[in-house]
Amino acid sequence: MTTDGSKDNFVLSEQGELGNTILNLLVTLTEEVKAMRGELDQLSQLFNKVENIPEFETPSNATNSPSVKEWLYQRWITVEDYRHPSPADKYLDDLAILLGCNYKRFATLHTQLRRRYLHQSFERIVTLDAQQVELAKEYLEQLKNYGFVTVARDREGKAYISPQNVESAVRFFSNGTWFERFIQTELSNLLEAGGYNFDSLTNIKIRLPDGRQAELDLFYLVEGQPFWIECKSGDMGNEDLARYLDLRQIFGLSYEEAALIFLDKEDEVLEAQTILHNFIFLNPIKFIEKINYLWPTPFDLDHHKKAINRANPPLSSPEQIRSILIDKQLDPLPQARTSLMKAVVNLFRQTREPLTLNQIKNALAKEVKGVKQTRIQHFLNVLLYTYTLLDVDGIPAQTSKTTKIARLNEYNLYNLETTLVEQYAKAILAYDAAFFSSTANRSIFQLAVEPKMVSAELQHLLDQVAAQAATFNTEEAESLDETPEELESETTPPTDPHWRLESVSSTTTQPLPTGWKVVKDSFPAPKIRQEIIRSLVAYIKSANYIPKLLTELKGIIADELNLSRNQVQSTIVNLFQAQCFSNENGELVLHHNELIFDLAHTDTEELEYKCVVNFLNRLYNAIPQAFTNPALIEATLGVKLDRLPISSPQINYPLG
Repeated sequence: MTTDGSKDNFVLSEQGELGNTILNLLVTLTEEVKAMRGELDQLSQLFNKVENIPEFETPSNATNSPSVKEWLYQRWITVEDYRHPSPADKYLDDLAILLGCNYKRFATLHTQLRRRYLHQSFERIVTLDAQQVELAKEYLEQLKNYGFVTVARDREGKAYISPQNVESAVRFFSNGTWFERFIQTELSNLLEAGGYNFDSLTNIKIRLPDGRQAELDLFYLVEGQPFWIECKSGDMGNEDLARYLDLRQIFGLSYEEAALIFLDKEDEVLEAQTILHNFIFLNPIKFIEKINYLWPTPFDLDHHKKAINRANPPLSSPEQIRSILIDKQLDPLPQARTSLMKAVVNLFRQTREPLTLNQIKNALAKEVKGVKQTRIQHFLNVLLYTYTLLDVDGIPAQTSKTTKIARLNEYNLYNLETTLVEQYAKAILAYDAAFFSSTANRSIFQLAVEPKMVSAELQHLLDQVAAQAATFNTEEAESLDETPEELESETTPPTDPHWRLESVSSTTTQPLPTGWKVVKDSFPAPKIRQEIIRSLVAYIKSANYIPKLLTELKGIIADELNLSRNQVQSTIVNLFQAQCFSNENGELVLHHNELIFDLAHTDTEELEYKCVVNFLNRLYNAIPQAFTNPALIEATLGVKLDRLPISSPQINYPLG
């Protein structure tokens, strides 16, 4: 009996263990099911965003092409809102076209009205003299017809303009909305004239795949090809540019498929920024040229240029010149400029910590009494536009509240004022391209700006500024970091790559491309370039090398070779863009915040070749017309274009 009882107990025990095992399995399965349900709930929420989207509107001018919404949704980007069509669009678009195509003539009136609308100062009247009224007559009449302003005149022809608190007027003038309308209408008209299928959205609010929100000005799909546009009626900070570069990568857009369009910037400044920041910077005229390049149309560009650059009234007094400069926020401040220059030089000689623009402005206001901070900002604007303010890495700073300025590019007061006066002269040339051809006009300019340099030196400076189409001659070749003859004497023909410069004529009668000085200054001469690359290879391949960021490498190499960080920056950036660095997994480094563990190539000649080719790629995208003057490129870079694997200098890069 005992034996039988033992068997029963054993069976029960065995069943109990089996039951526990099954129970544990059920608990585990239950937990896994809960986890799976959680993941499914998350996926359901994500898909609901797509499922709950209303039917896509099929654009009238897009047949089988996807819409912008569809294109974005395919990349898990949700369109949450955008500017919907309105019956008022036609009138506002017509007003934007009138303003955009005649901006130079209407700028004084528009700028003053915009300030009233931005600050809701409807009680402040805008006063125009008879000449200004005549200049802005069409624009003023249209604004009056739309009820955006009321106008009273006196016997002398002066106009007293009162801005009206009308919602559509506030939207039109605020935050550059009119400029977006102008660019959108111009582009849509161009594409319609060319017979292209396209779709577009304006003022788009989107949600990115990672949950972040963002806003876009304009997004087009032309024959299925994306084109993203941001319109800037003012300046832009470094953080904005970083955000745009990040978005371009998220969208998967190529360099050619995105652009920043600025209302009133000179070609030379925009081309320099395009090269320095790897993003296309344009003004309205350059934008039309770009569109005609991407999607050729029967558009009469020359006629359009004449309309936009329609003759301005002649500048006949120092007050008019100052008025133009103030409208561009470049007040020359003749009475206080020398004091401001001395103050900013002393500030950066004494300071030990980088300063924001606001900190600089406050320090100058304390040092130079009686000058309003708004006018000090004009002074700082010139320093920004001329790349005189450098950040902690020695790179020219951009307008930003958070950007830290570490030093100046120029401390000599004479050279500093020369830079300032040159920028004032360029602003006047943008208003009247032939202004400095008259001796009387030069005298008027001198009275307006009151430079401390002697008259003969000023005359020479104005000659240089006005001669934008100066030819590249022997003197210009000798002013390069190294002349072709010096380059040839430094090479060793038996070991140098076949694409290095051996001999090239140092003269050509072709004109210098606009912005070429910035191009030359942004890429080191061959001897320096090769030295940087050799030093970089030796450092990364050394036994005690510890992984570094790009910015750290730049500083280390600059200190080792006793070069400026700006000189080293160009070579390092070109190597990075040419994908010459690798991470800890041996993969290519694609982000500037990624640690560099090794080089993808150890051969210095191969690295230099990739560096040069990448620079040529950037140069072609920024100034394609430079390739009509190959001798200039060859003398600057120390390479022979016809020995690179290029079938023609006009083809797009990168090369094989």
